[in-house]
Amino acid sequence: MKTRPVETISASRSRRGNEAHPLKKSEPPSAFAKLRCDKHVACHGFERGSIELSIATNAGQFVARYSEKGLAELDFPQVGTPRCGVRTSQRDVPAKVRNWHRATATALKNVLAGRLPKKFPPLDLSNGTTFQRKVWNTLRKIARDQTKSYGEIAQAIGRPRAVRAVGGACGANPIPVLVPCHRVLAANGKLGGFSGGLDWKRSLLTREGVMFGRAALRRRV
Repeated sequence: MKTRPVETISASRSRRGNEAHPLKKSEPPSAFAKLRCDKHVACHGFERGSIELSIATNAGQFVARYSEKGLAELDFPQVGTPRCGVRTSQRDVPAKVRNWHRATATALKNVLAGRLPKKFPPLDLSNGTTFQRKVWNTLRKIARDQTKSYGEIAQAIGRPRAVRAVGGACGANPIPVLVPCHRVLAANGKLGGFSGGLDWKRSLLTREGVMFGRAALRRRV
């Protein structure tokens, strides 16, 4: 019998301290603003409220965070102590977020199964710089069975000398897996870096049937 994933909801705190970000008096409280973060839950600096929900997969429990614009962050499963937070039922979540979450869970599970997702939730990449958003949007164009080098991404955004900065933008990608920074390799065909750890990068590429290392170099020749 499958157990339903625990769903946690939280509102983010201000980047400058531990106080919840206040609403202006003229603003009516939204469903996001009404949700408050448990004091033990790290909320990753969202300026406005966010809703946090877990996704149970055969590879572990991912955590998705939604802003009022869409999916804003996706975290890999944590090893060790499970996340704590305010537990709530799905009925406490706005309908549009429930729909986004279903799309996120389906897309994530398709990628983990090596399949091409047919539908994605709206992605909120507004926390990134202009440069980072250019990189992230370029990553979304890399096909499931392809890889690009950091240099090729730099060329694609018109900044051929910004290879190191491209690597930094990939590392700062807030929605890994769905914004596929794992498909970016070093120029020598090696894995390069990955914010989720190289084991995850190897796993994702293997699930998608992508070659890397020496095999990738032979394929390019």
